[in-house]
Amino acid sequence: MRNEPIVRTLTTKTTAALILGLAIIPWLGGCLDGGSRQTLNKGYSELNSKQYDDASADADEFLRAHPNGSGVAEAYYLKGRIEEQKAQDTETSPTLADKHAHLDAARDEYERGLDSLAPIGVKALLHTGLANVDYYEEDYSSALREWTTSYDNIQSEDTKAWVLYHIGRSEQRLGMFDKADETFAKVERLYPGSEAANRARMRIGANAFYVEVGSFTNPNMAETAASELRKANYAASRTTENGLATVRVGPIPTFADAKAFQARLRSQYPGAIISP
Repeated sequence: MRNEPIVRTLTTKTTAALILGLAIIPWLGGCLDGGSRQTLNKGYSELNSKQYDDASADADEFLRAHPNGSGVAEAYYLKGRIEEQKAQDTETSPTLADKHAHLDAARDEYERGLDSLAPIGVKALLHTGLANVDYYEEDYSSALREWTTSYDNIQSEDTKAWVLYHIGRSEQRLGMFDKADETFAKVERLYPGSEAANRARMRIGANAFYVEVGSFTNPNMAETAASELRKANYAASRTTENGLATVRVGPIPTFADAKAFQARLRSQYPGAIISP
């Protein structure tokens, strides 16, 4: 099955770009001495290497040395990123309960950052972190609000493209299909050639939800799965893309209804996902 990442600028792959940006751009507010800056950068590097305890220790060391003033919000942002990444790491979060515990911890850290004197750019990243947590937990209204709040003050164009893309994704999950199409078209217009724009293009035109139960290279297997679903009184159909035949149930009018269908089908199709 196909899976889509959350905003990529907050994933391990692209955290390095944020390290460089946060190290040199003026919107952090005030000046950090070289040792303090090095402590935070070391934490980001350890986060990239999944050295979570070491990264967290560096953030805590910074906060002990600088309980007020410049850099505090960023240190909490780092702590939130650690918890968010741990939630997505199957080694540190083998169960759903573990995942939610780390997501709750991430939310707490991001909110602490916003409660401190956060420079504009760091505040935008903190709101984006909260949006990530909300999206993971399927609170799409809150995710939409947080990403919309962060968008204008995000410094990286790549990050802005992904934030706008996920604004559209949240609108789709809320059943705001026409509004989502407008947002996806805006991603294409403002960030042509980007990966976010390419994904946005594929999202345009959806007006209902489907539960995709599987993708098959063998069309006969796909038809067998679709036939079994129809016998169970599900409205099953097939779509073909890039040589894969995807079997899906729908159309389904709301995301809540799609979740209910997904729950019913998961015993037989544990990899079932909701689209869009």
